[in-house]
Amino acid sequence: MLEYKPARLRTGGDVPQIEELVERHLTFAEEQSGPVEADYLNHKDTATARPEGTSPFYQLYLRRLLSGLPMIPSETVSHPVASVIAISSRSTSPIEELRNLFAASNQGEHRLPQWVHNEFLRYYVLVHDEDYDDITKSMQLFEQMKRHFGLHCHLLRLRSTPCMPSDEGTIRLPNPDWLAAGEELSEIIRRETSEEDEDVDPSPFLFSTDADAIRAFVREMVTQSVVPSMERASATWNDQVASRRRGLSGRFMSLSKRFTLGSFGGNRNSSMPSFGGNGGGGSGNSNYDSLQGFYRPDAPEAIMRKLADYCMMLRDYRLAQSTYEILCGDFKADKAWRYYAGANEMSAVSGLLAIPGLSSKVRTEGIDQYLETAYYSYVTRVSA
Repeated sequence: MLEYKPARLRTGGDVPQIEELVERHLTFAEEQSGPVEADYLNHKDTATARPEGTSPFYQLYLRRLLSGLPMIPSETVSHPVASVIAISSRSTSPIEELRNLFAASNQGEHRLPQWVHNEFLRYYVLVHDEDYDDITKSMQLFEQMKRHFGLHCHLLRLRSTPCMPSDEGTIRLPNPDWLAAGEELSEIIRRETSEEDEDVDPSPFLFSTDADAIRAFVREMVTQSVVPSMERASATWNDQVASRRRGLSGRFMSLSKRFTLGSFGGNRNSSMPSFGGNGGGGSGNSNYDSLQGFYRPDAPEAIMRKLADYCMMLRDYRLAQSTYEILCGDFKADKAWRYYAGANEMSAVSGLLAIPGLSSKVRTEGIDQYLETAYYSYVTRVSA
């Protein structure tokens, strides 16, 4: 039996945990007389439906593999694009508490690692208790929040009364599709060791009004704050960094960088000095810190990688692919092999999405080459 530590439950990519989880679902499906689509946690939910023609176990493996991506320097697609800072309407010093929470996430003990770009969106939420709090006071406090922190605020009105399945206007809280394997295994083990009646559904229930309020909150946050902020950041990075790299001067700088690295940085026995060093273990005029294994978040390469990842999320696949292609050359010149492998991998994915229905020749000469390069870099260079 594997050990599931709470601190790692929401981190995905753990293949042994994923394999054990799929094995549990397979065993459960074999023991049931019902349809194979019924899984371990959702077999009592008759409304659950899956697309035809796709094995539910393949979908399960894929979703658990991609859920809870670990945060590492070379994959900015797993870095945060926004942070929710929430307080209760019962707070005695709400504005001061929000400022303290922001300071803790920006510079304090909860700050993200130094290789994470820290200038992402902060979204402020005031949680109002519909059962016991005064909505008039909460509205006044919410207006005060907007004056201090801008328009990226939301008043979330929820009920604090316990919700029972027999109550009127309740819904069963569905299990999320994107769940880390360790988190789901922990829930399965909890249910197996629980002394509760097997006929009783252990899933929590929620008031339908609360569900509607949460959906409205998520929709407003994503459509009015997160996506526009990502679009503004992408436009700024593309104009200030990426567009210069695509021009003639940018190509000249790239060639000059490679020549410098090849002439001076790669010759350890040379008595010539290394020009343009970053003081952090990199060679030549590279921005890559080879000792710590990452680029600073304000380095052009790191900004362009975030630009490409943002374009993928915003479905601008052509701009994403062109940016990944530039980064492949930069990372190779800097010998940042983990970054190089990831950029090749994403170049293949963005290429498939940018031009659907590729011919076999284009796949062989383009997509397959990206994947082979990524595989070779991961296996031989990153693991070395």
